[in-house]
Amino acid sequence: YSEPGQGTTFKLYLPRVEIAAAEEGGAEAEPRQSQGETILVVEDDEPVRRVVVSMLEECGYSVLEATNGHEALGVAAGYGKTIDLLLTDVVMPEVTGPALAEQLRPQRPEMKVLFMSGYAGKVIRHHGVVKPGVNLLTKPFSPDSLIRKLRELLN
Repeated sequence: YSEPGQGTTFKLYLPRVEIAAAEEGGAEAEPRQSQGETILVVEDDEPVRRVVVSMLEECGYSVLEATNGHEALGVAAGYGKTIDLLLTDVVMPEVTGPALAEQLRPQRPEMKVLFMSGYAGKVIRHHGVVKPGVNLLTKPFSPDSLIRKLRELLN
């Protein structure tokens, strides 16, 4: 409610929650912590990349990072150990996430791939940017949804 010279009043109506948030999920079925995996994060948006890398490092993952597809190819070529998962943005300049995954596949066939995108999954699938059935996480995502999806793929 707003009236000139009088001010504004806001009323927020929130749904009632019968179960406490801590009780709802019970004990976590999946471990949040890394089991020694290495993840290559490729994201051209620096603030997004920093947040994602921070989320992963807080859970104990070894993280390699790149700002674009060309840089990621170099990072992967120079890394002599296993890269367990590629976490890449779908839409990037020059080399898209799907093109990057295809280029890395011959050198690292065991590597899992998780795409992330700010575009709705249906939109990028409809336009053929990613194929149906690929692993896609829509931005923005919570740390829990990221780690849950990673554990699903890595386990």
